[in-house]
Amino acid sequence: CSPANEIVNLQEKRNVIKQAYCNAADATLAYQSGSRREWISNETWTKIKERSDLKAKLLRSKSERIKTMIEKEYSSKNKDVKKSARRDRRAFIDQMAKIADEAAERGDLSETFKITNHLCGTRTKVALVKDKEGKTLSTIQEQASEIF
Repeated sequence: CSPANEIVNLQEKRNVIKQAYCNAADATLAYQSGSRREWISNETWTKIKERSDLKAKLLRSKSERIKTMIEKEYSSKNKDVKKSARRDRRAFIDQMAKIADEAAERGDLSETFKITNHLCGTRTKVALVKDKEGKTLSTIQEQASEIF
């Protein structure tokens, strides 16, 4: 077997392996999509898409007359998107408040506090373990020796 044939065979093997990995990844993994706010409705998302299309159209246009027409249309679409998003946000907060109210009536305080913290945007903070000099202890062994 000549070295040129070995290189060709290695390239073919590499391509076959690469293709197998890509096919397996496509079959099992999904592309990471941008995070969507849970409170925005599908109707609002379509309005947002229309607004972004108008923005792209505005940036592509060259004529001043057409630009002013598209700017007016974009401005009205922007107001519409903001109104719709506000409406969705208020509806979401009202729904969460009803769920929290029902949980409080049932006596489920953990659910009530979870919803309250979610609406307020507060998260539980993990306390750092520090030694006597105030230096942060990073490993579990250091923390255990300091605490006990």
